[in-house]
Amino acid sequence: MTQNDVLPAVRDLVADYAEVGDDAAPLDLDSLSLIQLTEDLEDRFGFVVAADDLVPAHFDSVAAIAAFVQGKVQR
Repeated sequence: MTQNDVLPAVRDLVADYAEVGDDAAPLDLDSLSLIQLTEDLEDRFGFVVAADDLVPAHFDSVAAIAAFVQGKVQR
C-alpha cells in the first residue's frame, strides 16, 4: 500500500472527527475522538494501535497519521 493509497483514506477517516484542511495542519482531536479514530484505522488498515503508539507525533496532522499508518502496514 502506497502513501497515495493511505493519505486519502486517512483524510476521510479523520474528517469524521476533526476539521480537515491542509494535510500538514495541526488537528484538534479530543481524547474520545482519538480513540474512535484509532479503532477506525485498525479496522480499515488491519493493524493494532498499541498504547505506545499513542503519542502526539503520530496524530498531530493528517500527514503524520498517514505516515504512521504507512509504517504500520509495511511491517
